[in-house]
Amino acid sequence: KDENLSEDDRKRVAERNRKNADVFGAETMDEDIKRLRVHLAAFITQLGKSKQVAMRQRVISTSIVYLSRFYYYNSYKDFHPYLIAATALYLASKVEESPQTPKNIVNALTNLGNPGMHTFPLSPANSRAPPTSRYTFTGADIVDAEYYLVEELKFNLIVFHPYRPMERYIKDARLQMFLEDANHMINDSYRTDACLHYPPHTIAIAVIVMVAIWNKDHLEHPGWESWFESLQFHDNHKAQIKEVQDLLLLLYDEHAQLEQTEIDKIMDRIPKHELISQPSASTAPLPANAS
Repeated sequence: KDENLSEDDRKRVAERNRKNADVFGAETMDEDIKRLRVHLAAFITQLGKSKQVAMRQRVISTSIVYLSRFYYYNSYKDFHPYLIAATALYLASKVEESPQTPKNIVNALTNLGNPGMHTFPLSPANSRAPPTSRYTFTGADIVDAEYYLVEELKFNLIVFHPYRPMERYIKDARLQMFLEDANHMINDSYRTDACLHYPPHTIAIAVIVMVAIWNKDHLEHPGWESWFESLQFHDNHKAQIKEVQDLLLLLYDEHAQLEQTEIDKIMDRIPKHELISQPSASTAPLPANAS
């Protein structure tokens, strides 16, 4: 988190905040960025699941992490999020050994474009993409933007996700019957900034506990509580688990579905740039606990 940053990194984050405040306004910036984060995660999800690219969930999740890391030090004023989102998906497809071409991604964007409703609820199947006028970039722009993205990521492209530890823990807790629910909840966690601040195993544990509590009426032998208590936590680990759960609850309570007018209002504030005029991405390292 920000309190763990060096003085130079704090200055970079402050500069990011200053520029984002220019775009969204200081009073509404935090809430607008939360909504934008939900929207962009669902945007990448729908783009990744389109028939033109048909990517695995891991590729989609990796691309969302790339996007989150990029905007940790960079502002929406300097880099348009739709271009960076599409570029993150392109880069993730290569890293996760499911390569797609920029042309296919641009074609998917074109086919997703719809002049009607384009809200992005948590269920991607019911969501629609923004009009194609929102993004006019080409495959060549994605290739060029990849340099900015890779530079910001400092070539640290391997991402560890909560899925694997969750599968191990859920067996230990004897909650395998809720594996699908847990996977969905992990997917939802990428609509928050949890991936930036908490290690994968913490998110996995938080999700399992939430799934167990929400399905408690269907448990014949609620042995998960003894499993949870048997875990050997580090300092503040339980507090971190609670923080992840609070992020998810806030997501479900306040940002489960975004209205078209909300997204229009936010996106209309973000300036468009020719790629060549965009400033160099920050050379700051990622937060130490980013995963």
